[in-house]
Amino acid sequence: MANAKRGQEMHLTRISCIEPPEEMRSKWAREILTDAIGQGLTPATVSSDRLVSFTVTLPTDLANALDEKASRLNRPVAEIAAGFIESARVKMNAQPSNAATPHKGLVGESLVSSGLRALAEATWSAVRRKKIAFAEAATSAGNGMMLASLAATAVAQGQKVVVSAPFSVTWQLIEELAAIPEALSSGLALLLTRADVVSPLLLRQWATDRNNQELLDWIDEGGKPRDERAINAGRVLGIELGWLLEDALEVAGNIPVESVTLETKIGAKGCPAVKMYEAVQSLGAQASIQICSHAYLASHVQQLFLRATNNTTAAQAPIGGLLPPKIDLLLIHEAHLLEQAISAGFEHEIYFSTVAKTLRTSTLPRKRAAIEQIDKATGRISELLKELRSGDRRDQSAATGRITDFEGLHSKIRDLDSALEGLKPRNKDYELRATIEATRKALMECLTDHSTVRLERTSLSKHPHIVAGKANLETPLGFLWDQVGAAALVSATLYTDGASGNLTRWKLHIPKERAEYLQPIHPEWIYRTVLYRNVRTSIPPNDSSEWAAETVAQVRQIAANASGGTLVLCTSKLNAKQIADGLAEELDSRLIIQSQHASASGCAARYRAMYLTGARPVWIATGAAWNESLLSDVRADSTENNMVSDLVIPRLPLRLNRSLSHQRRVAMMGDTVNLQEANLHFRQGLGRLIWKVGAGPKNLWVLDCRLDQKKPWAAGFNKTLSLYQSKPRVREA
Repeated sequence: MANAKRGQEMHLTRISCIEPPEEMRSKWAREILTDAIGQGLTPATVSSDRLVSFTVTLPTDLANALDEKASRLNRPVAEIAAGFIESARVKMNAQPSNAATPHKGLVGESLVSSGLRALAEATWSAVRRKKIAFAEAATSAGNGMMLASLAATAVAQGQKVVVSAPFSVTWQLIEELAAIPEALSSGLALLLTRADVVSPLLLRQWATDRNNQELLDWIDEGGKPRDERAINAGRVLGIELGWLLEDALEVAGNIPVESVTLETKIGAKGCPAVKMYEAVQSLGAQASIQICSHAYLASHVQQLFLRATNNTTAAQAPIGGLLPPKIDLLLIHEAHLLEQAISAGFEHEIYFSTVAKTLRTSTLPRKRAAIEQIDKATGRISELLKELRSGDRRDQSAATGRITDFEGLHSKIRDLDSALEGLKPRNKDYELRATIEATRKALMECLTDHSTVRLERTSLSKHPHIVAGKANLETPLGFLWDQVGAAALVSATLYTDGASGNLTRWKLHIPKERAEYLQPIHPEWIYRTVLYRNVRTSIPPNDSSEWAAETVAQVRQIAANASGGTLVLCTSKLNAKQIADGLAEELDSRLIIQSQHASASGCAARYRAMYLTGARPVWIATGAAWNESLLSDVRADSTENNMVSDLVIPRLPLRLNRSLSHQRRVAMMGDTVNLQEANLHFRQGLGRLIWKVGAGPKNLWVLDCRLDQKKPWAAGFNKTLSLYQSKPRVREA
């Protein structure tokens, strides 16, 4: 179609917005979109249930600009157009007609999904009364926008707000907060630790030593974010983000994290990563809404604890970086992951084989003595674990206690620490120095009277391994809640048995009198289009080659018939390797294998890229893939979103929580705690399948034959699965 006045080519484009005018829609849309894009506005997030779709004619340059923005943000063109129009309306102080009368409810409530507005109101009512609200709502129900509305409402009343979430979720949160003018104008800040940022100097040295050209290219290009949402977040914050550890790990999953971040204090002068970090820090102190990772909040809890216990070093340091000692409102997204982050902050691990390997490749003059001490320590641990498997304790694979409970081990650990202390690596040997420092810190933790120590073997290599730290988190978490005016925990899995939040409250040591449990929201659309394929392996999961072979055969057939991508959630690195090895030859280029050399975020990036080329990827996943929102094709129409068409769970996620704090709970209350934890983990895994309302048909496969054995412990898993339409697979002739 041609425009007679300008002679410019025009394109028919389908867009959406809230309450478009009845007449001359094309002209109106062209003008407001041109203005919004010309001003560099950020497209707001608009609730889909308020949108009206219609077709307009747009000039080529305007249509291309919308297409480009939609491609970058991985969102539909119609949705991007609606966001630009709403941002322009806010900029011009022009509200839709139905917003002419000021709303007395939550700020930004119109953007909250209609199914969550009642929960949002109930949550606000609870936090106004200084409660800690439990708000459970299904994955993809719109939890992030609900949190953004709560934050905006609080800052409108003069409160300071901290929003904690897994790092991978923060970009989405910033986008959702920016969609609410009151939140944006109050000042937003993203809080980073030095451990979140890599040193270009150290990373380049590591990449050069290993000839990792892809990582070197990323460094040469300026360490730019690989996620368009992070770039957009930088624009919202007014800072060009870069040099983020999560991006480096996406490029190369086997980076020695402790050796290449800004924590090493190397290369600070004129370093672009340091400049970026300092710019982020400068914004944080003034912002009314501070967004941080769970790891950052865990650091804050550690500082509160150290100060309260009269630790002189901690008393001289700022509490948790930039978080205020007293927080008016704490909002926790993906709250089911918080205790894990807090626990990790109080734990230290020693991988003896890694330390020994690093020492052997070094040129240190005293390394032989240190390696001998490692051999003695690991030898004693092996003897202790062997003794543990004798007699009536054959089912035990680890030993937990104080270091003095393990005969002959205290002296071995002390001697190893002394040997490492005598090593003097050169400044330029940053990786070696960081390894020795981290190991000595863990060894010192082992030797303290208050530490709990767990002896075990790594799942794949079976090398001796130690975890040491604080098992009882009641005191440090108590300090946190004492300093929080009110809080809201938001997640798809806070309640066990459908209603009880007691386990979550216990894990986070929330005062009983402050907890308020709200009605959970799990809309019917979460289950409606999922077909639960009642297919099992005949062999119970036991890590045997026979079980692995049968599982591989099942996954191979599932992947062959899948209409889109297949996500296989494994419970251990060993099982992931067994399944991946069995599929490698046949699936070849379709296969994505998570391992110590390939992080979850890196695998997810490869998976998304592969899917968008028209391939049907198969990801053999573990760890974070169970819990975090790593895979979703937000550009696709809801009914065509096939990024994950088939979800496969080879074995039930029993006893996956290995934290010292969890082991303490089990010791106190028995295996019931393990089962409750496993059910929560299972439900999180199932949430990886459905991402939006109206998603097309999906297949769910849970291959663990123990589900059919009528054992009481399996009742919770079967109850969850009963929500889905069930159908056995018809075996091919």
